[in-house]
Amino acid sequence: MNTRRIVIILMVIGYCAMKPSVKNSNEIFVKSAEIQSCLTDCFRVDQETAILIKNWLNPLLSNEEYHPTLDAFIEKSKKLNIQFISIPDYELSPDDAVLKASEWHHILFENSHVRILAGVVKVGECVPFHTHQWKRLMIVIQGGQFKSETLQGDVEFDDIPIGTYESHAEVSPLSSINIGNTIFEALVFEVKA
Repeated sequence: MNTRRIVIILMVIGYCAMKPSVKNSNEIFVKSAEIQSCLTDCFRVDQETAILIKNWLNPLLSNEEYHPTLDAFIEKSKKLNIQFISIPDYELSPDDAVLKASEWHHILFENSHVRILAGVVKVGECVPFHTHQWKRLMIVIQGGQFKSETLQGDVEFDDIPIGTYESHAEVSPLSSINIGNTIFEALVFEVKA
């Protein structure tokens, strides 16, 4: 076999290996639509915000290995059963994450019932003492390892993998350092109830 035929065969094999199957493309499209529906139905985000959030979730959407994580997020979002009937009465804590650690907590969306934050912590960064005053659902897009400390000096080490997590309100501020070797990325869906 001549060299030119070998190169063409290798190019075709490489192209076929890179080209996603129609089945995979359809599954990604369906999962993307399910996420968008969840965001608009469960959290009442507008279409523009839903697209922004889906862009954040793209690493999970584009890899079917993480679709169970997205399924868990959809299921847990539905179980939050946020009641958009009355406006909750609350006062923002002076230790709130957006007030005390705004460099690491960016508001993507907020209404009277929900606040959605994007959190990014680079390797070696220390997030100052802060709280999350509402129960929340967190979807970790890129996991990380943290050393966390309370105001009392108690230290805890956490390995937070990609996944969907529920947490209760925090009353005591925590400070965390990303001691891993990856940039930590997560979306936090806080329910103001």
